[in-house]
Amino acid sequence: MGVRVDHWVTSHGFALNVGDDLSDFDLIVPCGIRSHGVTSLSRASGENTALEDVARQAMSELAEVFGWRTEWGGGLAQAGAVPERVLGGVRRIL
Repeated sequence: MGVRVDHWVTSHGFALNVGDDLSDFDLIVPCGIRSHGVTSLSRASGENTALEDVARQAMSELAEVFGWRTEWGGGLAQAGAVPERVLGGVRRIL
């Protein structure tokens, strides 16, 4: 989870590192914290976790918690009504 406040505007985000290749994190200081590194679901579980499986599960859980109607299709979650907002590849109905 991440939160940013800039000129009285807040932004927030949610991200899961799924795969084993975390080499891009060597180029930045994740979350501004130098004393700790990052990990992934694959590394933490010791299993080869598939991105699509994680995306489907995350979409399902978020939809349940927030009361969203979602539908999986074409590799992305598709919403059945307009207007919609795309959030990290998952579309939800407003």
